[in-house]
Amino acid sequence: AVKRQDRAKIEKIFAKIKETPPFGESPNEIEVWKYTELLRAGFDDALKSLEQIEKEQITEVRAAAALARYYLRISSPVHAKVHVERMLTRSTTDAGRWQALLLKVECIEEDQNRSEAINFLRTELASQHTEEIKSELYTKLGALYSEENNEYAVAAYEKALSFNVRNKDARFKAAYIYSRIPA
Repeated sequence: AVKRQDRAKIEKIFAKIKETPPFGESPNEIEVWKYTELLRAGFDDALKSLEQIEKEQITEVRAAAALARYYLRISSPVHAKVHVERMLTRSTTDAGRWQALLLKVECIEEDQNRSEAINFLRTELASQHTEEIKSELYTKLGALYSEENNEYAVAAYEKALSFNVRNKDARFKAAYIYSRIPA
């Protein structure tokens, strides 16, 4: 329905989802999801709806994340940063915090350059105390390094795995780089 830009079908699907929410999602989370999908389908009025949810519900981070991703997708990192900062101030979980930090890295990379994004990550890693956040940030650092320096990338992925051995993304990316190194 999103690909076909069928608003009526999207609305119908989300009406049904509201009746029997998957994964125990709240009605508010479903609304954010619906407006995110409407925005992906090209319905610009969904942007205003997400902004309204973000404004009215000060504990809402999903709307801020959706808005930040939208602005990054349309190459507007300055606008994305506003919503990322809201995510950072509102996040109450490690997952919310590292997602906001990863979006901030994307903003920096797009607005400035990869080197600045790497420097931000290095600084941020020094101030993190939870293993989950460190693992995710090292994985992103590895991805940034992999464009220029495979040795640094592998080191970052291995560091990510030292904090979370179940980090599939880091494990796969490290294995991929190792597979490309001549024996």
